[in-house]
Amino acid sequence: MNGYEKLVEITSNKLSLSKNFLEITKNMQKLAEDNILDSIDLDISKRQDLIDDMMLLDEQFVKLFEDLKKTPDFEKEIVNYPKLGEYIQDIKNIFKDVREIDKTIIPAIKTESNNIREKLKKHKESSKVNQKYGFDMMEKTTKDNVGIFFDQKQ
Repeated sequence: MNGYEKLVEITSNKLSLSKNFLEITKNMQKLAEDNILDSIDLDISKRQDLIDDMMLLDEQFVKLFEDLKKTPDFEKEIVNYPKLGEYIQDIKNIFKDVREIDKTIIPAIKTESNNIREKLKKHKESSKVNQKYGFDMMEKTTKDNVGIFFDQKQ
C-alpha cells in the first residue's frame, strides 16, 4: 500500500467514525427533545471517545500528507485518488450537520446542568442547616444534658 492509498484508508476510517458521531448526536437530540437529559452523559462520553480516535487519525493523516507533499510528483499523483476528496467532503458535511444539531441541544444541556448545580447547592446548604439545627443534633446536645425547669411563680 502506497502513501496515497494509506491517506484514503485513514480518511475512510475517519468518515466511518464521523457517521457514528452523527448518529450519537442525533440520539442526543432526541433525548433532549424528550427531556431525558439524564442519559445524555453516556452519549457525551461516547462522543469524546470518537473525538479522541479521530484526532489520532488526523495526526496520522497530517504527518503522511506533509511527507507526501514534499515528493516531486505530489500534484500529479494526488489526483489519481478522487475518493480522498469525496471522503473529506463527506466528513465536512457530516460535521456541518453535527454543528447544527449541537446548536439546538447545547442550550438544553447547559440549562439542565445549571439546574443540577442549583439543586446541589441547595442540598449542600440544607445539609449544613440540618447538621447544626436538625433533630439528630438536638438529640446529641440534650441527651446527656437533661434538665428540668421548675416554674416557681404560681
